[in-house]
Amino acid sequence: MELILNKDSVSAQSISTMLGYVAQRSNVCAKVLNTDGEVVAINGRGLELLGVDRTDVCGQMWVAFWNGDARTLAENAVAKAFSGTPAHFSAEFSGTATPTTWEVEIFPLEWVAGEVASVLVVSANITALTAMDDGQDKALNLDVLKGLSEALHAMSNIASVSASSARLLRRKSDDPVVAEIAASLDHAAVKAQAAITDLKQALYR
Repeated sequence: MELILNKDSVSAQSISTMLGYVAQRSNVCAKVLNTDGEVVAINGRGLELLGVDRTDVCGQMWVAFWNGDARTLAENAVAKAFSGTPAHFSAEFSGTATPTTWEVEIFPLEWVAGEVASVLVVSANITALTAMDDGQDKALNLDVLKGLSEALHAMSNIASVSASSARLLRRKSDDPVVAEIAASLDHAAVKAQAAITDLKQALYR
């Protein structure tokens, strides 16, 4: 996966973590935000999905790409992630040529002196799902179903890694900051597994 960097420096640890999250989610737009909310890195596939160049995104305030209620959701999610808790929302995005709807997940990425120094934003275009009308009786086309299956697989991997990392951190250190990170990972893993179960039931019932 090609990673487009802005002039701001991004640590190797942050990039490694980012790659781990998106390695099995090729059709996502992944960004790293600094504490000012600026985009300091974006994956190449993300630029393709948005139909923009790096200069259109890198160095820009990420929440500025959202309008109205969607911007409020974005601002709240970013604030929550910088407080140390993963966040997510779905909303219409104004940064593409035509209106699109995206599912957005935001995770604390890099910690410095006990504070979140950067966050990872992972976005997936779900416009095709929201465009389906009730007359289709929830009959998903094969392409969409395949995409959802891949997303479920990736989410399962993320949840498993989060849970395993939490257990490893607790065994290796008694540091309060490490304990806080482990608790956040555990919380994210539990929520992810619950979401996966609910989605599977909705898809395959």
